[in-house]
Amino acid sequence: MKRIFPAAMCLLAVVGLAACGGRRQTIELQLEKQAPMARSLVTVPKFLEDCGRFANLYPEATGLPEGWKAYFVEEDFPQLLYQGFCAGKIDTATCMRYFNAWQRDTADYSAAPVQVYMAVAFGRDDAGAEHVMFDTDGDCDFADESDYLFVQRPAMVKMAYERVVGKKAVPDVTWAAVSDRFGRRSLVMHEMTRGTFTLGRVKYACSVIAHSVSYFKQGCKIVIADDNVLSEHELEEYVRLGDTWYRLDSLSPDGRFLRMTHAPDAAARESVQVGFRPYSFTADDMAGRTVRFPADFAGKYVLLDFWAMSCGPCVQEIRNSYPDVYARFKDYGFEIVGVADNTAADLRGFMAENPMPWVVIADRDNGSVRQEPYGVTSFPTLILIGPDGRILEKGENLRGKGLELILRRYMPGAPAEAAD
Repeated sequence: MKRIFPAAMCLLAVVGLAACGGRRQTIELQLEKQAPMARSLVTVPKFLEDCGRFANLYPEATGLPEGWKAYFVEEDFPQLLYQGFCAGKIDTATCMRYFNAWQRDTADYSAAPVQVYMAVAFGRDDAGAEHVMFDTDGDCDFADESDYLFVQRPAMVKMAYERVVGKKAVPDVTWAAVSDRFGRRSLVMHEMTRGTFTLGRVKYACSVIAHSVSYFKQGCKIVIADDNVLSEHELEEYVRLGDTWYRLDSLSPDGRFLRMTHAPDAAARESVQVGFRPYSFTADDMAGRTVRFPADFAGKYVLLDFWAMSCGPCVQEIRNSYPDVYARFKDYGFEIVGVADNTAADLRGFMAENPMPWVVIADRDNGSVRQEPYGVTSFPTLILIGPDGRILEKGENLRGKGLELILRRYMPGAPAEAAD
């Protein structure tokens, strides 16, 4: 397997030293793909048993024993579709219908073939036991691949494929396993990149663990550690290195390039990060009031809840959890600001059946706070802000009973039972 980056490239590349004290204004890290130390799961849709109208986009598998069958998953279906169109395998109307639905531009993709798919083959021996083979080198030829009993398959296998970077094919690898969970056989990928850098006299290790084949903003965890401290972050958050702050500015889609910039005033900036002030916004709520967040809630504990009527877990919280918690904690300085990914017209009927005495904002009528500045991509997204206007908690631990437990930690005097 051809190495994409020489070993030396996992070391730090630094540009732009500060004028005073030699502090680095910009840190640019080249990271190397590695087998994960922690199992980060990237579940790809189940194996294609019948590719249907798109069967001609996939190659023919060779080198298989009699009776075996190869199944494909693709890392980038838009690229696969576009290169099929360029090869005359897909008509213009079909190609553009999909790209219009995705709101994507074909100009961002490569016209040349890119091996964005991975193949796994299954078969049975004379005794009826199931076997599996992985196309580890990405050539769709299984003659040189290892044959495993399915029940003895390896926990992870290194597999080669290609991804598109700058409209060009770039060789890549992932660590994959076959999953049979819930009766749905799928390929599960494990993604991580890693490197080291030195700042002052301190050496740091940086790991990026992805929850998507592409390393998107909300799809990965960035872990930075020295000999004494380990911290976990998301992209666009701030990390304290020594006596100063840096912003995690950008990460390449393959997770191999991370850029950090010096941010000495980080503590005064807004961010979706514990310990920081949340992004401020102004919007009209369903009661017709102008809400200035977070200024209108100074001195209070505020649950900022990004939700949607189409989100089952969100609706469950609104119906079964929030009313009781809000009633018991409101007089102790607790408020909820619900930002719904719906229009006011949609929300009126819902709120008639589900009374919501807290602040509710129809985000689609207010310029989408969800998208800008918060960049929320999934529901529910929950953030708890403290009386000092800084973020105390965020994430799944604010759902259900967890919300009450956390509020009680900060407001121990609140009543345990609902008021009469």
